[in-house]
Amino acid sequence: MSQGQQFSEDDFPMIVSPSHVRHCIDLLRQTLMCYSDRTIEEKDDTGGVKGFGTEHQCNDYEELVRLINRWQISS
Repeated sequence: MSQGQQFSEDDFPMIVSPSHVRHCIDLLRQTLMCYSDRTIEEKDDTGGVKGFGTEHQCNDYEELVRLINRWQISS
């Protein structure tokens, strides 16, 4: 590709083919949406967060969208 050659999807092994990569990225997107976590982590003295040991609460994505929309409307 660095030499200007054109490649088709058939030129790639299935595991790294564009359609397979798109599929994997879509699974990651779905996971982030379905298992959203709105837990707020407190900042520590160094500017990082105290996330280790924090209990997280996962929520329904649609509920999260409704909550964000309410915040945006009232802001």
